[in-house]
Amino acid sequence: MLVVLSLTAILSSLAYPSMHHLLQTLYLQMNARQLAQTLEFARSEAIHRHRTVTLCGSEDGLSCSPSWSKGWIVALANNDSGLVPQILYQYRNSQPVTLRFEVFGSHYQEKRVLFGPLGEARHHGSFLFYRGLDAAHPELALVLSPGGHYHFSKSSSPLAF
Repeated sequence: MLVVLSLTAILSSLAYPSMHHLLQTLYLQMNARQLAQTLEFARSEAIHRHRTVTLCGSEDGLSCSPSWSKGWIVALANNDSGLVPQILYQYRNSQPVTLRFEVFGSHYQEKRVLFGPLGEARHHGSFLFYRGLDAAHPELALVLSPGGHYHFSKSSSPLAF
């Protein structure tokens, strides 16, 4: 009986690192799919309402913030300035994820996406998902095109996105 318990303990300790890695990967993929669905929702709302819609990271679920790690919101903008008066959707991560939004071709620092009335993404770039806080390279990227469409990319180099 003691031998069986010892073997079980040894095998469990060997399986933990690979199981932990698998769970982290699944959690990243789940968040990436949720963000993709949110992009589709924000774009369709902009087209349907014929108004500018903002998608941004949110620390509190009520207002935009530079961080995307705790969640994001979709809001109807007052006008093309992107001010956020009415929240249409909010997503809160059950546990924070390391996620950054890198805008292509500009020094735009606010890190939000504006969808125009025709569904175009006024700020396009890559959403980069990292395995941990100290990870050097993203595990997964969700790339948003100027037309408002997206695709997933997996690469060992963030420059490949």
